[in-house]
Amino acid sequence: KESSSSKPSTMAIPLSSRLRTILRPIQGRTFPTLSRRSSTIVDCRSDTVTLPTPAMLQSISISRLGDDVMGEDATVTLLERTVAEIFGKAAGLFVPTGTMANLCSLISHGASHDAPECIIGSRSHMNIYEGGHAAMHASMHLRQLEEISSPSSPPDTLATLDFDDIADAIRVDDPHYPTTAMVSIENTHNVLGGVPVPPAYFSNLRTALDTMCAASGVLHKVPVHIDGARIFHACEALESCPSVLTEHADSVSVCLSKGLGAPAGTVLVGSEDFISRARRARKRLGGGMRQSGVLAAMGIFALEHHVERLSEDRERAQRFSDVLVREGGFILPYGPVRTNLAFFCLPKEVFPMEIADDWTGDEASRNVIEDVLDDLKERHGVLVGGGYGRGGRVIRAAFHKDVDDEGLEKAMKGLLDVANCWKGGEKKSM
Repeated sequence: KESSSSKPSTMAIPLSSRLRTILRPIQGRTFPTLSRRSSTIVDCRSDTVTLPTPAMLQSISISRLGDDVMGEDATVTLLERTVAEIFGKAAGLFVPTGTMANLCSLISHGASHDAPECIIGSRSHMNIYEGGHAAMHASMHLRQLEEISSPSSPPDTLATLDFDDIADAIRVDDPHYPTTAMVSIENTHNVLGGVPVPPAYFSNLRTALDTMCAASGVLHKVPVHIDGARIFHACEALESCPSVLTEHADSVSVCLSKGLGAPAGTVLVGSEDFISRARRARKRLGGGMRQSGVLAAMGIFALEHHVERLSEDRERAQRFSDVLVREGGFILPYGPVRTNLAFFCLPKEVFPMEIADDWTGDEASRNVIEDVLDDLKERHGVLVGGGYGRGGRVIRAAFHKDVDDEGLEKAMKGLLDVANCWKGGEKKSM
């Protein structure tokens, strides 16, 4: 029987040799560069597809870094304090994603309640697109209310929750019910057309909530959270100062990668106590990052250089939708474009079905839409996002810093061309 000492030890192999063995299969291969995407592609699927500018990348090299979990990354601290000051809050917390920021807010606001419940819009991003994290990780029940969405409604009420509905949703102190712990409002509201919610709504909501709670015997203050994935777009469209828009909110998640062009990161802002609880939640969720100043530096750069240009994205989205309606008969299901998100439906000549709001679609109809968008991509190099409600009929084009006027023209011409080629729901031979 051989002794264990006679067996070769992998640790005796020099590290450099082991690395060469591991890397040998990929030596000689070429990899795509990390600079800029192909100039032939116009990517309007989302405003998250932007790439860092050379100057943004350069900002990393001049930043002071440290271990942020230990509170020693000066660049992260600067970002948190800056965003908190912009929005008029006492403190901020840098997290990797907007989803984590919203989840930290749920955990923090619900921490002092048994069976906490959040009143939320049924078509909000937090309710639909964040993986059910409220139930899975925050032990939070979501009380879903239908947002006001009719284009004929007063513009300042679109994408909001009706106060009478909120009053009905406030829970009285009864062991049969969960506890109303918070209200969440998305601003801008994505799937209802990129609608900005004005400051007056939040002011009135705060007053109404206090009155409702007193009438229901609820002794605690019900905080308001704003999912601000595109909060700067709301500020631009409404010509509102961020601190004024969010004055009556108790917490705000401020995304740096949607529209602002940073590669990642969201800052959650609120009171000192709230952020203290959120910091503990971030740790439990695995969001504590070490030298995360490399990301924070690009977030600071985005705040300094990419906020003032957001009007360009809104104006391009509006020009885009105006041309599609005027020249191609496209349909705007949510009314006029208000921010950088243009939602539209294919012309009736392409998609002739009359579809109600509650239409769930059928496979053949969905295939037509997918085929049209595939044709737009293959022949024109234009990417847009499909499947935004009404059975997948609604399509979204998101405008951002990487889509300039030339890209806008290409997107408009491409959509007008494919709409003409697909009249009757079938592609004409070219």
